[in-house]
Amino acid sequence: MSFLIYISYLVILFFIGRGNIILLNFSLKNKVPVDSAKIFNINICYFYPVIGMLSLGNFAFLLNFITPLEQTLLWVLMPLLGLNFLAKLNLQLNRFSACNIFLVPLPFFAAVSQIGFHYDAGLYHLKYQNYLRSNKIIFGHINLDFSYGFSSLADYMGAMHWISGNLLLLSFIQIPFFILFFNVLNIYVFKKSSKKIKNASAYLVLYVVLDNFGYKGGVNGTPNIQGIPKYDSISAILVCICVLFYLEAYNKTGLSINEKRFLLFFTFASIQIRPTNMVLLILTMGILLKITKQEDTINTFKENLLIITLSFMWILKNIIISSCIFFPVRFLCYDGFLWSDKTVASTTSQKITSYFRNTEFEFLYNQRIIINFSIFIILIVGVEILRQRSIMIFQNINSWFYFYLITNVFLFLFMAPTLRFFNGVILSSILIITYFFKSSSKAKPINSLLVPMFIFSLLLIPKVSDYRNLASYDTSRLQISYPEISYISFDSSKYVIPKNGEQCWLNIYCIPYEDTITKKYYKYNYIIFVE
Repeated sequence: MSFLIYISYLVILFFIGRGNIILLNFSLKNKVPVDSAKIFNINICYFYPVIGMLSLGNFAFLLNFITPLEQTLLWVLMPLLGLNFLAKLNLQLNRFSACNIFLVPLPFFAAVSQIGFHYDAGLYHLKYQNYLRSNKIIFGHINLDFSYGFSSLADYMGAMHWISGNLLLLSFIQIPFFILFFNVLNIYVFKKSSKKIKNASAYLVLYVVLDNFGYKGGVNGTPNIQGIPKYDSISAILVCICVLFYLEAYNKTGLSINEKRFLLFFTFASIQIRPTNMVLLILTMGILLKITKQEDTINTFKENLLIITLSFMWILKNIIISSCIFFPVRFLCYDGFLWSDKTVASTTSQKITSYFRNTEFEFLYNQRIIINFSIFIILIVGVEILRQRSIMIFQNINSWFYFYLITNVFLFLFMAPTLRFFNGVILSSILIITYFFKSSSKAKPINSLLVPMFIFSLLLIPKVSDYRNLASYDTSRLQISYPEISYISFDSSKYVIPKNGEQCWLNIYCIPYEDTITKKYYKYNYIIFVE
C-alpha cells in the first residue's frame, strides 16, 4: 500500500507540474511547448515533478500573506490537475526515457520506507510548519523564536503535505529532486550533449559513487536522503543543476526564452530554499551578460516578470518575519519597524557561527568532506597531467566561475562554517574543474564503464541497511506520527517549554529555553510579536 502511495504521489506531482506550465502559458506571449520543450537538451517532462513541488511551495507562501495554509491544498491541487485536460498528453517515450521515468524512482522507495525524523524536525521545522498552517504571516515572528527567521521554501512545501496529524507525505518531498538529479546526469552522460558536459557529468557520477568509499567510509558532499523534513540535499541538487545549466550555456551564443526562464526560476528557487545559494546570481549575471544582447535585455525582464515579482514578494515575506532582507545578516536588517530588533540578527549570527565552529559533529563532518574531496581532486588532476604530459591541463576558466567559487569559500570560512550548506558547491566544483580540462573537448568517456558506475551511484543513495530492512517492512504503513511529549507551563501564560530536552515538536506555544515571552498585538487580524 505504501509503495502505491509513493508512486501515486509522484504521478500526481508530475501532473501538478504540467498543469503549472499550462497555467503559465495563459499569461505568456511566447508559450512554453507542453511536453515537447527542450531545456538545455533535456525534455521538459523530466522537470514536471520538481516544477510541481516548487510551485506548491510558492503558492503556499503567497497564500500565507492572506490566509493560514491548513485548508488550502485542495484549492491549489484540483485546479492545477484539472488544467491537464486542456492539453493532450504527448510524452513520446523511447526505451531510454521510459527507463529514466519509471526505473530511476524505484531505489528511493527503500530509503523513504525507513525514514524517520531529523533532530531539527522537533527543534523548529514542524513547529514552524504548524504555524504556517494555523496562522497567516506573522510580523516579527523571530521575536518569539529566532529559528523562524530561517524560513525556507521547503517549510512552505512541507506545510502543504500534512494530512491532519499524519506526516507520511513529508517523507516524499526530497524524492522528486533526486529523481531529476539522476535523470539529468543520465541524459548528459549517455545521450546527446557536448563532450565537455558529458565528461564533467561522468566525473560527477564517479564522485557520487565514491561517496560510499574513502576516508572514514566516505562522505564527500554527495546528497543523501535526510530525515524529515531537512532540505540540505534539496539545496545541493538545485545548485548542482543550476551550475550544469550555466556550463551548458557557456559555449552557446544565445539561449532560448524558455532556457532563460528555467535558468532564472531554478536560481530563484535555490535561493528560496537556502539564502547562501544567492552566490548563484554571480553565474546568472555572467551568463546573461554574455548571451543577452543589449536590445534583448528589456524583453528578458518582460518575459520573466513573474519570477521578478515572486522575488520581491519573497523579500517582503522575509522583512515581515524578521525585519531583514535575509536573516540573520545584520546589515540587511532595518531597525525602523515596530517589530524590528537588530540584536536578534547579530546574536543569532554569533550563535550559528559558534555552534558550527565548536561542535565536534560539524568539525568531523567538514573534515571528512574536505579530505575526500581533496583526494578526488588530486587523483583526477594527477591522471590528467599524466594523460596530457603537461601541467597546463586547464583551458581558460571563465572569471565568473572563479568569482563564484571564491565567494563561496569566503562565506564558508567567515559566515557559515559548515559544508552542509555548501554541498551543492562541492558538486559544482567537480563540474567546473572537469569541464575546463583541455581533454574534455576531445576525450569521450567509455560507456561500458559508465553504465555500472551510474547504476551503482543510483542504487547506493539509499543505505544498504534500507534495502535489507525492506524484507521486514510493514507494507500497510499509512502514517508517520510525531512523538507526544510533556511540557512545563510558563508562569500564567499559555507558553510552555519542553519538560525534557529542547524539542517542541508541533506545539506552537512552546518556546526555546533562552527566549522570553513577547507581547502580542493584533492589527488588521495580523499577529505582531515585539520585544
